[in-house]
Amino acid sequence: MRAPRHRDTPRLQQGAETLLGLLRRIVETPVPVIAHLHGNARAGGLGIVAAADIAVAPADTTFSFSEVRLGLAPAIISLTVLPRIDERAAGRYFLTGEAFDGTTAQSVGLLTEATRDASAAEDSVRQLVSAPRLCSRQGLTESKKLTTARVRHVLTQQGDAMVKLSADLFASEEAAEGMRAFREHRPPRWAPSR
Repeated sequence: MRAPRHRDTPRLQQGAETLLGLLRRIVETPVPVIAHLHGNARAGGLGIVAAADIAVAPADTTFSFSEVRLGLAPAIISLTVLPRIDERAAGRYFLTGEAFDGTTAQSVGLLTEATRDASAAEDSVRQLVSAPRLCSRQGLTESKKLTTARVRHVLTQQGDAMVKLSADLFASEEAAEGMRAFREHRPPRWAPSR
């Protein structure tokens, strides 16, 4: 798929590069990064959840790779998401854009823990934050290198290609229509009317 060059392509590419840089920073931080979700996560937010070493949210939190419904693809975030989640789940949720709950997110590998409610999530995060205090810095750093090796490899090997893909998709007419439809609270032209 070749998208025509759009006048905003450099700005769109810069946005994609910024997100890629954020994901790299989370993955390459030498100590554990814990994501504690206080609300629903969509699109780019799921890349941040997947980049974290540990992710906790209440079971009723919802998630969605909504890009496909806007004429886009989860290009940049696929770099952190795909090494973490089950392939069948990726196929389902990347290709449908449907929402799923925290329990499902845990079962497919996106979340470390889906708790019964927000209070339980707070308690869990408190315990998880205190656990590394019992560990040596060297042990944490070297252990994190082991657990993030696959994600770091993917970021290095595919990062530039995903930045280009993301910028091209955002510059496309189909994405423009998808985002217009979203703003106007209507289905995009390719989806049936409700």
